[in-house]
Amino acid sequence: MEDIIKKVIAIDKNAEDILTQSEREMKLREKQARDDFERMTREAIERARREGREIYEDMVSRAREEGVKIRQRAQMESQVLEEKYQAVKDRLKVELFDKIFK
Repeated sequence: MEDIIKKVIAIDKNAEDILTQSEREMKLREKQARDDFERMTREAIERARREGREIYEDMVSRAREEGVKIRQRAQMESQVLEEKYQAVKDRLKVELFDKIFK
């Protein structure tokens, strides 16, 4: 009888140890899962930040290139207008003088 009681106590103790170990493992796995989730979240945010920065820098670069092209076109058009003005400037002065003083 005493042996049976000792075996029951040993089984109970073993069950308690298994339960305690299972709870520890469960807590450890929960912590690992939270840590993994936080790490993946940080990585996703950082990746999105990098990709956003690359897109932003690409857009800024293209806008600067477009600005340079616009300035070049404006300079060329200004030069063409200046050349046209220079070509007719003297004639316009004469016509204006004639209209005012004749």
